Amino acid sequence: MELAQGITQAVVDWHAISPELVLTVAACVVLVVDLFLPDDVKWVAMPLSAAGLLGTLAAVVSLIGEERITLAGSFEVDAFSLLFKALFCIIGLVILAISFHFFRSGSYYQGEYYFLLLSSLLGALVIASSRDLISIFIAIELISIPGFVMTGLRKRDPKSNEGALKFFLFGVLSSAVMLYGMSLIYGISGGETNLAAINRALGGRADDPIVVLAVFFVVVGFAFKISAVPFHFWAPDTYEGAPSPVAAFLSTASKIGGFVGLLVLMFKGFPDVADSWRPAFAILATLTMTVGNFIALRQRHIIRLLAYSGIAQSGYILVGFALID
Repeated sequence: MELAQGITQAVVDWHAISPELVLTVAACVVLVVDLFLPDDVKWVAMPLSAAGLLGTLAAVVSLIGEERITLAGSFEVDAFSLLFKALFCIIGLVILAISFHFFRSGSYYQGEYYFLLLSSLLGALVIASSRDLISIFIAIELISIPGFVMTGLRKRDPKSNEGALKFFLFGVLSSAVMLYGMSLIYGISGGETNLAAINRALGGRADDPIVVLAVFFVVVGFAFKISAVPFHFWAPDTYEGAPSPVAAFLSTASKIGGFVGLLVLMFKGFPDVADSWRPAFAILATLTMTVGNFIALRQRHIIRLLAYSGIAQSGYILVGFALID
């Protein structure tokens, strides 16, 4: 649609973004309804959240077999994105199930917790379809920031406060490093943020030192998010201090969201730079598998044991990044 002075209005494919819209509405409903619920029925926020996730899953199913691109090419619906969106919805339902009795004890703000959980899942859904540097960055932060708050829900527990603070500080550091790498890519590509355009702009420049440096910073930023060695320091203390359902969420949906963002960036934006980032992933994978497993052997606390085991599992997944040609 043409507007005044030659400005064009982007056409939005509402069906393509329907899962995100449903989940956004569900999160807002949970937050607002919680304001009017008596303390003894605050648990109603959980079935409302589950209904929102089921509605989101139904919207995902309605898109099966579709391939859609909207929002000026920054949002893509395909089999890859739908698979992970369905996975995030299922993980969310499982987390809700194990959260119900834990948070119904009355010592936590249930409405706020379920709102934060849905918000983080919304970021996970968005990152699966993001094909733009800006939308990827916003999505990964939407996954992470609610996690900072959920980790510190045990306000009077020093370990919870320590875990939340470490998670926050390392999360901010990783975001800064990642954003610096993305800003370098933006400048190198001539002001492009769309991954397809970046891929074209970087063609033939795989050996350019500034390109290698930019990709390196992006990889380091995501390495913090997925707790890859040597950027794993926050994970054991964070998992130990967080409520059990939150630790389960951080070790599954949050970490998978980081891997999805890394997959999209590496194989949509930087495939021609593979020779540069493949050895880095090989080193990260080797360190993560080895260090995670060896330190796990010395643990006596079950949550810390699972945290280091999760770190090792990240190394196994990174092997795929190092081997794919």
